[in-house]
Amino acid sequence: MHYHAAIFDLRGTLLKDPEPHFTLNATMMQARSLGVDPIKFASCWYHHAHQTVECIELPWIESNLQAVCDELEIDLEPRMRRRLAEQREEVIRKTLTPRRGAVRTLTRLRAAGIKTAAVGDVPPDVRVMLQQTELAEHLDLELLSTSGSCKHTDPRVLRHTLSQLGLPAHTCLYVTAGGLDELDNAERFGLQPVAFRESEDDQYITDLVGGYPRAGTMIEVYWLAIEPAAATA
Repeated sequence: MHYHAAIFDLRGTLLKDPEPHFTLNATMMQARSLGVDPIKFASCWYHHAHQTVECIELPWIESNLQAVCDELEIDLEPRMRRRLAEQREEVIRKTLTPRRGAVRTLTRLRAAGIKTAAVGDVPPDVRVMLQQTELAEHLDLELLSTSGSCKHTDPRVLRHTLSQLGLPAHTCLYVTAGGLDELDNAERFGLQPVAFRESEDDQYITDLVGGYPRAGTMIEVYWLAIEPAAATA
């Protein structure tokens, strides 16, 4: 009997990994366009990113940009702020590209009667962007936390996810690119953890994920969901 649901930690599994330093480089380019120190601008951006995400009633990208400019005493005209926000939105959209095989695997899982869900921590306007991607069409549930005070690994979020799916924990795979702590947390909650890692360095991976089953491709996730004995072996 197969699992009844596959729950994916969004980043690092369903989404393609961006090129190293992709978003950092984009942030520093924006700093140069404003004529400010790129290091200070990037530092402020990531510092405020963890604070303005709490303001879920505001457009996160613009409010974060404004907070950075206020701290660095940059007088930013509304038109310029909007243009920079649009540039940032384009950068973020490029990080929301489905991983190779992700859409096909979600399609196959659902065809086999296995529900699909994605959990993660994303700001509100990034969540809207994600809902406009091809990936969203193949998910039964998206539970994306927009509050920095309640992460997707919080038991309350996991409990709500299972409630929305209408399933007990032991019938669900939890697929994550997170570390051993996140895998342990999922197991304690009753889920079947699967470590998603594309690296072929077996010893390195074993050190990161212990004895948990792992998948290096999306199709391997499918087979782990179809054949529970493989996931618990």
